[in-house]
Amino acid sequence: MTTPQPTVTTPAQPGQTVPGTAEAVAFKRPDLNTLRYVSVPDEVRFMGGKTARERLAAQKAHYHDLKSRLETLHTERARLIKTRDALAEQQSQAKRDWKRALLDGLGKQSRSVRSQLKREAEARVELEQHHEMIAVLAPQIEYLQIHTDTARKGLARQQEQMNRARTHWALEDSARAYLGGDASQAPAFFGALEPLFERIEMDLLNNSLYMAQFDLDVSRQIGKAIYLQLSDEDTRRIKDEVYRQQRAALGELVLAFGPTHTTAPDVLERLPARAACEAQPGQYRNSFTTKRRLNELAQQMEYVPDITH
Repeated sequence: MTTPQPTVTTPAQPGQTVPGTAEAVAFKRPDLNTLRYVSVPDEVRFMGGKTARERLAAQKAHYHDLKSRLETLHTERARLIKTRDALAEQQSQAKRDWKRALLDGLGKQSRSVRSQLKREAEARVELEQHHEMIAVLAPQIEYLQIHTDTARKGLARQQEQMNRARTHWALEDSARAYLGGDASQAPAFFGALEPLFERIEMDLLNNSLYMAQFDLDVSRQIGKAIYLQLSDEDTRRIKDEVYRQQRAALGELVLAFGPTHTTAPDVLERLPARAACEAQPGQYRNSFTTKRRLNELAQQMEYVPDITH
């Protein structure tokens, strides 16, 4: 004996009909660019998803490359500073040691004295070299720091563009799925909107305070016949306001009957954590002074690193 399987109704997709209902239900496939109160981001209007993703990936790779180079330089500079401090202490100690040995030997240049003098000289040479290396790295680090900060700002802009596009695409997809979820109820719901829209228009036309701006007395509540007394411009203004109020009412109705718990689309791009060696927020805010500083640093450096994107 075969157990009957439950029937699963697939939600309607835009432009499709749903069989098995009393009457097949067709759904619109709207172009959101033509809607008046649903703003479509420029990123969606003028840039395809592939282009947006490619730009974001390129900017992200550029930023992480500069950040990695900056962190490496900063780490090496910290290591040089630590070694420099140790060499400075070695030089000071060797100097103290040879002076003590010289005094203990009553001025004789003993083997100990000569050994400590050599040790001090070697430490001094290494110390000078480390001072020079640290000085060479200083402008390199700031130069990379500025460019890393610029790349981070560029990444933030690219991520904002991608986030605007992704949240809009998520809105489109979820609206189609939600509003077309139970196809059998759709005609009744949208049919029930017609009297609401009609009531909104009539209430506005019979609103004495609103219609007074058109020098009309609507105390008789003559309804749509009042359009005959209006100019084309005034008619357009009133119908624009009717349209706005109808859409506002629909939005309020959808929100009023919405779920108590919502799920935000998990599509947002987020900036990575800022490394300790990176510029602080707002440190390089003025583009003119920043550019001037880059030129100053380039003059100090014998080798200017390649920062091409």
